[in-house]
Amino acid sequence: MAGNKTAYINARLIDPASGLDGTGSVLTDEKTILDFGTNIIDNESNQGIKIVDCEGKCLAPGLVDMRIEIGNLAATVGAAVAGGITSVFEMPNTNPPTSNKKEFQRKLDLAKNRMYCNYAFYFGATADNANELANLKNLEGCCGIKLF
Repeated sequence: MAGNKTAYINARLIDPASGLDGTGSVLTDEKTILDFGTNIIDNESNQGIKIVDCEGKCLAPGLVDMRIEIGNLAATVGAAVAGGITSVFEMPNTNPPTSNKKEFQRKLDLAKNRMYCNYAFYFGATADNANELANLKNLEGCCGIKLF
């Protein structure tokens, strides 16, 4: 029994990790990629599988933007998600800069329940906060320290 499986066929598959860039198919259940490649389904084994013909459109894993400047939160994140971005990491050179824990927490609060993708924020290193940077090691939502 196929269950709730879907096969996306005739897709341009792109997987930067493996160097794949070619025509093929992806087999999924409701939450997981089960298989991908060129001959993953045949007429005998596709009973009950929903078939989606991608007609040569690109099908890739979620992409990550490691250097985003959000500005307008809803517009920026909405555009990123529409373009296939599944994770964003915002730079700290905002106004005001994200270079103290108060501003960092403000960013987390602003993003909570409003982001449509995975997210984290860089903490800005300055001459004024150099002594505090070691304390950021386990700061929730912090993906790194950016020195300008």
